[in-house]
Amino acid sequence: MFCTFCYAQEITKSVLETSTLKNNNELSLTKKEKLYLQKHPTIRVQNFLAFPPYNFNERGDAIGYTIDYLNLLAEILGVRIEYINGKTWIQYLEMIKKDEIDILPNIAITEERKKFIEYTQFIHFYYQTSLTIPKGSDIQKFDDLKGKTLAILDKSFLHTIF
Repeated sequence: MFCTFCYAQEITKSVLETSTLKNNNELSLTKKEKLYLQKHPTIRVQNFLAFPPYNFNERGDAIGYTIDYLNLLAEILGVRIEYINGKTWIQYLEMIKKDEIDILPNIAITEERKKFIEYTQFIHFYYQTSLTIPKGSDIQKFDDLKGKTLAILDKSFLHTIF
């Protein structure tokens, strides 16, 4: 499967690193890049309902650092973005497999996902995980979790850790 976001990132990298903007603000893209964008005038992008400050939704509007980046990229490339939200994580993964969505931003790389998603070396941010425990808990280190019940987002990259 072709990863639109990965390709868009490569175009952005090219634009920013090689200053391919012409005097009239027209991009100097390869034939392959131009053809791809002509065939995809609207890019369908996953929008989390709650993943601040990167990708979230407030009063029906997609907002966050990732959203700002994608909106700027769309403006530079001359494409439209359709933000899709309200689905479960599993539904988004199925949608990208079926080519019903083009971009899943803020997705961790796993071996299983590499089977159907193409990634670039672009790093928007590093994932950090945290553990929420009640005050006064006897959990002090990772090994203290043995035998405990954990709540983890289904099909998330955390499954590879636990």
